[in-house]
Amino acid sequence: GVAGQATNLLEVEAENMDVTGDNNVGGIFGTSAYTTTIRIYNKITNSIIKGYEARIGGLTGISSDYGAGLRIIDNCEVYGLGVNTKKVGGGIGESGTNMRYIFVTNTSVKSSGDEVGGIVGNSTNGTNDYFVSQNNTVEGASNVGGIVGKSTGGKYFYGYVANTTVKGYNQNVSGMIGYLNNENSTSVQFLTTLKSVYSAKTNITGEENVGGIVGKVDKDLTVPETNYLNIFIEAYINAENAKNKSIIIGSNPEKNNQFNNLYVYKYNTINNEYINLDENYLLENQLLNREDLEQIDTWKQTIQLYSAGFDFNDVEEEKYPRSIYSYNGIKPELEKIDLPQDPIEEEEYSEIEEIAENAFTYENKDIQTYSTYSVITAEDGSQVTRNA
Repeated sequence: GVAGQATNLLEVEAENMDVTGDNNVGGIFGTSAYTTTIRIYNKITNSIIKGYEARIGGLTGISSDYGAGLRIIDNCEVYGLGVNTKKVGGGIGESGTNMRYIFVTNTSVKSSGDEVGGIVGNSTNGTNDYFVSQNNTVEGASNVGGIVGKSTGGKYFYGYVANTTVKGYNQNVSGMIGYLNNENSTSVQFLTTLKSVYSAKTNITGEENVGGIVGKVDKDLTVPETNYLNIFIEAYINAENAKNKSIIIGSNPEKNNQFNNLYVYKYNTINNEYINLDENYLLENQLLNREDLEQIDTWKQTIQLYSAGFDFNDVEEEKYPRSIYSYNGIKPELEKIDLPQDPIEEEEYSEIEEIAENAFTYENKDIQTYSTYSVITAEDGSQVTRNA
């Protein structure tokens, strides 16, 4: 894009870029390295980035450290071309350490290969906080996620995935982390944290290990009481023929209850059916409906999203709380997201049908009129229904 390899370029904006390469391909940088003490502002819009092998990102192909600042990727197309392509991300193809303050919006991320993410394709350790993946399409073969395709360690705080479609043609697909590689995770190394995050209107399709939060894990979550908590999920899974699926962890639904302070939208669906509590290892008190979500206290006190990370004033407008993050007076333009609309259940339909528009008596007969018909009741109780 702008530079093949860069270190500490403080402010770079690019638009209408068309970048093609093999490895380490990015809209602005092929390879980038920053120090956490330097604040960086990068923005790329209306651009196309294509790579044929590995490490392909809307902003940078591979990054060793993204510290404080702001990164915006908007209205871009990122492609991994070829079945052997891997590590493709809306923001970063592969990250070895921090990847903070990344906002990917209105962007298509598609690859024929593995490790594809709305923010980053492959991440090892590091911190990803104040992130947003919104109005995106993310597609790949295996290890595909709305935030990250494959994560080995790493901390994900104060962010969300919204209005995003995630599709995997093979296995390990989810609205957030496609493959949580925690095989060697301990309390001191390769520890993943997922905290104070939510998904809204996320649609997920896959063939095996399909989840709302995680597609696949290798073993029990590590120190979950402090590392997997304060999460809300609104997701819709389409995986009719999939082996292993759930609204939380696709590969191992029995581990769903290892999350702490986790809530899900009551009317989430899996294959167009409302979620089964037993099959998803959930409790009734973990379900929230629209009325719950319309209350600011639900977000601040129940779900416990980080108060300095989200704009709870949005909830007063019946919207999801957006990121409140800004840098040097620059705030990403984020579309407001409608809260989900609860469906009208059968008993509610019955109540609606029983309410007449008008009721009066004529010639000793009670007459009730509805929008499409009238009911006439005689003194002996007999009734006649006439269409309008």
